[in-house]
This record gives sequence, structure tokens and C-alpha cells, in this order.
Amino acid sequence: MNFTKHASSFSTNCMPKSKTWCRFFWFTSPYSSLLAIPSKLKSFPIASSSFVHFPARSFHSSLLCTNRSRSPLYSASRKQKQLRPLLIPPVLPVSSLSNHLQVSTQRLVRDLTRLGFENVSPSYLLTFEYSSLIAEEYGYKVHTDSASTPPPKKSTSSHANAPLRPPVVTIMGHVDHGKTTLLDALRKSSIAASEHGGITQKIGAFTVPFDSGSKSITFLDTPGHMAFEAMRKRGANIADLVVLVVAGDDGVKPQTVEAIKHIQSADAPVIIAITKCDRPGLQPRKVIEQLMNYGIQAEEFGGDTQVVSVSGKTGSGIDELEAAILTLAEILEIRSSPKDRLEGWVVESSVAKGVGSLATIVVKQGTLSSGNFLVAGNSWGKVRSLLDVNNKRVKQVLPGQAAQVLGWKELPKAGDHVFQVKNESEAKEVLADIARRNDAQELYQLAESHNKQLEEQRLNSSETTESTPENRKEYFNVIAKCDDTGSAEAIIDFFKGLRNEDLQTRVLYAAVGPVTETDIERAETSNAIIISFGVPVPKATFREAERRKVKVLFHNIIYHLMEEIRNLFRERLPPVLVQRVPSEATVQAIFDIRRKKSSVAVAGCRVTNGTLEKAHKVRLIRAGKIIWTGEIESLKHLKDEVTKIAKGRDCGILLKGILEIRVGDKIQSYVDEYRTPDF
Repeated sequence: MNFTKHASSFSTNCMPKSKTWCRFFWFTSPYSSLLAIPSKLKSFPIASSSFVHFPARSFHSSLLCTNRSRSPLYSASRKQKQLRPLLIPPVLPVSSLSNHLQVSTQRLVRDLTRLGFENVSPSYLLTFEYSSLIAEEYGYKVHTDSASTPPPKKSTSSHANAPLRPPVVTIMGHVDHGKTTLLDALRKSSIAASEHGGITQKIGAFTVPFDSGSKSITFLDTPGHMAFEAMRKRGANIADLVVLVVAGDDGVKPQTVEAIKHIQSADAPVIIAITKCDRPGLQPRKVIEQLMNYGIQAEEFGGDTQVVSVSGKTGSGIDELEAAILTLAEILEIRSSPKDRLEGWVVESSVAKGVGSLATIVVKQGTLSSGNFLVAGNSWGKVRSLLDVNNKRVKQVLPGQAAQVLGWKELPKAGDHVFQVKNESEAKEVLADIARRNDAQELYQLAESHNKQLEEQRLNSSETTESTPENRKEYFNVIAKCDDTGSAEAIIDFFKGLRNEDLQTRVLYAAVGPVTETDIERAETSNAIIISFGVPVPKATFREAERRKVKVLFHNIIYHLMEEIRNLFRERLPPVLVQRVPSEATVQAIFDIRRKKSSVAVAGCRVTNGTLEKAHKVRLIRAGKIIWTGEIESLKHLKDEVTKIAKGRDCGILLKGILEIRVGDKIQSYVDEYRTPDF
């Protein structure tokens, strides 16, 4: 693994600001040979190991004692090194740490082995958690640059005195169980009729007024298809309560069970809506009993979960479901002050032509207004415009409501936490701190991966062979362009499970927006296919792709896309040899026929399956075991030589070169064929 890029960042960013220590650090830095002396030195804040977990090693208790003067490493190296300051990067190899500590690499490896490390080599990467501990044992005082932007201050207002806000309710359930139809009935609309393939493929956020506008509920409609698991999990985490939709005629299905797990993981209150109750033969009690197997106890069975039977088509039970949601919301006392600092969640994000980056945000506390400065994930923006569910401009969005926000510098990701900052300067400071933390986390992950590779190379060193075309990994490369971040997320998750021993999928990148000429050039270079999901592909782009022999797939429906991808993946797999058995015959009698100076055994057979052909290879099976394979020398029906015998007819078979045939043996014909393997 190549760490030159990261090494460069260490040398540039990990030096102290003091001129004296800059001179010391430069000549002792393990990466000084890689770079020219930088004109401006910047400090690299050492990320706390609290956000990345590393399993603790079993150090010898006598070596890591609290009395530092008794430590063998400290006592051996304490001369002229006691309490000397040292700045250590988040990740560095053992050889580099030895340069920092001014000891030989061999000695440091030996000491690390004494401390409990196994199979340590000079290229073994140490995280700050371990390298700082080791440096302290050598008598150094490790310094970290902990200057970072503080997180936004939490609201100090009393939660009990804050006013009630509208609940955020997520609709969850199996695909085609009537979630969107139920939401149509609640908001008196017809969303389901306009959806591609008749299924929901993105999270929709809608604020619906009730009781003549005196109360309202914000609904999140999640996809039920298996490809959109991440969206369902996000919906459960964002919601104040969940309505779990189960079709009365279908019962609990795989995505129902998955939704229940997400609900229980998020510890979200739940209401059960049994849909399609207008159909004859509905048995709600059976559905309730099925749900009990997954830890959901209905009120009629002594539990605390409300169950409502509804029909999205006729409107039956809709009023009861509204009342159940509002009642549970009052019990939960969902409160938030509009005066608090703004916090919320990105539900969905996309790029709109002529508009730019759009993000649908659910406000959990505070008030979202035009002109606010927001930070979400790795993006920031100044709110240029707010659009409600009907695409009408609004001046502000109160707690518990949802709106589309325009004005992002970069497109935020679905699921990002949104909070307000004072100005552009603070937004950039926060993002810079987030970027440094992300970089440090990536380095920790790279170190862990690198050390695993070293261990695997050590274990396989005795069996190391040169790479050949037969043992090289083949990749099915994909570039995905989607209409929103949720769809891109679903496509990436789908490809994670699409793999074979001989072929693995690799998503080079997934982004929001239309297919561009750059995408086609990258696909041509990497032998990748391009997926355009929900984003129309211009004819000129298609022609350019055809000229470069790049395959572009355009789909609006997720299961159609998945089906075509599976077919393309199957075509790329190396074929496997299989034996097809077109016929079988049973030996019913043995006839010794005189031929010249010797006799031969002819098997009198009856074809029990298929059509036996003389040209096919055959095998003799006795007691379930293959005892001979070869060819048919002669195939006769009565006295006539034939080329094939149909099922149910008798024949005489002379096998070429066989010594013994017994009554009860089976003769199978077989054909060798190469087929695309299943995966």
C-alpha cells in the first residue's frame, strides 16, 4: 500500500510552530527526504481516538507500570530525553517512530515485542494511541495540537417549557403494502399514481394539517423495496414515531421484519396500520399474531402498541389512524422551541436543472429562515430560498416541519445532521475541523488495513507464487449517476452484495447529476459501465458512449435496473463445465452374442427417461456409483441399427470396451456443456 501521499501530509502538517522545534523536527522527521522544506508550516490536530475504536493489546503489566522510573524502556533511554516534547502524527510506521525517539529500528522492534506486539516489522503502522504510549515510556512528553472548532452550542432553553411541535412520523413497511396509498388518503393526494413502477424509490417529506389546520403531522414516506434499506433505517432514526404498514392479505414479509429491527434499534414508538382492509377474507388477528413473534404486542393482547385497520382506497379507518398518531404524540410530549438554535436532518438531496443543489430538511428544533448559514455533513450554504411540499416559497420553517432548501455550495448527503452557524467564516472553520477529523479517521482505517495485509503476506510467504491470469481478480466496474443521493446510496449497497469468487463488483464513484463526457472517458479507461438512474441521458451523450464502446444503462425503476445488472454480471463470469443428462436406460437382461472368435455382452435395456442417442457419451452406474464411462458401439431396436431410442422403448446396447454388465445397472447418456454459473 502506498502511503506517500499521507506521509507528505504528516511532514507538512505535523510540525510544531516553534522555529527551534521546527529545525529539530525536520531533521528527525521520517518523511523529510520526500519533500522540500515547506514555506509555511501548519499544525495537524491529533484526532482523539474516541471516534475510532481499536482493540486494546495485552501489554505486560510490568512494562507499563505507573512508576515510570521502574519502566525498563524509560530507564534505558532516560538520559537527555526526560520530558522532551514530541509531536507525533496520527499514524506512522515503526521505522519512523524510531527516528523520532532517536533509537535504532531493531531496538524499537525488540522493545515492542516485549510490550506484547506480535510480528512487528519496520513497516508496521502504529496509531497515535499506541505510538504516544510508547513515546512516553521512552521519557518523552507527547504534545498534540488540540485546537479545533468547538461544536455548536446546544440550546439552553428548558425542554419542559417549550411548546409542543408537530410529530415527525415515518411510514414503513414491505414493498407494495400500500404505504404511499395510505399517505395519499391522509393528505388527499395521488402520489402513488405518479411513481415509476408503482413503488416509492425515495423518501418523501410532507406536512399534513388536521383539525382545520390547528394541528399538523409531518410524514416521511420510505421505500419498501429491499434495495433501499439505508433509507428505511434513516427514516426510523429521524422520526419521533413510526407507522408500520402491514397488508392484511399478505402479512409480515422480509422488509416488514427489517423495518421492525430498525424501529427497535432506534427505540421509536410504533403504531401498526393493517392496510387493504376493504378486501374480503381479511384476518387482522393473524397479522397481530405474526407481529408478536417479533416483539410487538398489540393493546388487545395486553401490550402498548395501537393497531388500526385502514383502507387507503375507501378511506376506512383513516380518521382513527389520525387520532391514534395525535394521541400518541400528546403522550410523548414532543416539544421544541422555535427560538432554539436550528437543528435538523437531511432527508433527501438532489440537483435540479436551472436551480442547483436542493436538500429536503426536517427541522427538529429552532426555526429555519432565509439567510441562515447552515452546515450539513461536509457541505455548507446560505439559505437562498425555502420551498414547501407544494413547491411554494415560504419565509420560515418551524420545528417539526419539512422544506426544500436552496443555496448549498456542495450537495449534502441524505442523513447528514444539519445545524446553524453564525456566518460563512464559522461554517468554513467547522468544515475544516470535520475534514481534519475525517482524514485522521481514514488514516486509522488505512493503518488497520495495511497491518492486516502485512500479516497475510507473512502467513502466505511460504506459498507465494507469481500472479498469473488464472489467479488474478477480475472486477466489474460501475459508474453511477443518479437523481438524488438516496438512490446513489441504494445502488452502492446493491453492488456490495453482488459478487462471485471469480468476479467482484466495484463502484468507481456514484454521484448526483446527468452523465457527462468525463464520465464516459473514465468508463472507457477503466472498462466500466455507466448507470443513469432517474436522470435522462441526452442523445448526444448516448452517441458519444456508443462511439467509445461504453455501455450506458438508463432506468427509472430499481428492480428493472437490478435485473439488467445481474444479467450483465452473469455474462462476465467465466463459464463452468456442467454435464447434462438427456436420457437414462435400465439394464433388464444380458445377451451373449457370438462375434467372430469371441462373444460380447449386449445389454437389453428399456429407456426410462428422455431420448437415448448413439452419438452421446454414456456412463454405467451401479449402486449409485459411476463404474465406467465411454461410447455406444451399437444401438439396435429389434434387428435394426438405429441412432436414437425414445422413452419407454426397448433396445439392445453394445458398449465399447466394457468388460462386465449386470442386470439392474443404469446407462446414462451425458453431454458436456459450458454454462454461466449461478451467483
